[in-house]
Amino acid sequence: MARKSIGIAELDFENGSLAESWKQWKQTMKLTLQGPLAEKEEKQQCGYFLLYIGQKGRDIYNTWALKSAEIDKIDALFDRFEAFVILSRMSRCYATSLIREINEATRI
Repeated sequence: MARKSIGIAELDFENGSLAESWKQWKQTMKLTLQGPLAEKEEKQQCGYFLLYIGQKGRDIYNTWALKSAEIDKIDALFDRFEAFVILSRMSRCYATSLIREINEATRI
């Protein structure tokens, strides 16, 4: 019997709305972990998570200094990427606000 592959698109970090992309990707990944990957050990699930999130996600992951309690923990991966998305959104909002202030200040 042929094995079906699990098709999960990489997280699109370049999308104009990373928060929306993350929300959709996270839901798909959680469903995959509950379905076809449910029988896998947590360490293997983390490997699939990092494989499916794509190279950009792995690059981000590789910048983190994980605590020993976070290593090979699927919830820690979700939490870390959730925080990354929130911080990215805040940074973008701050940058937009700062640009607006600069533009207004130069309109004298």
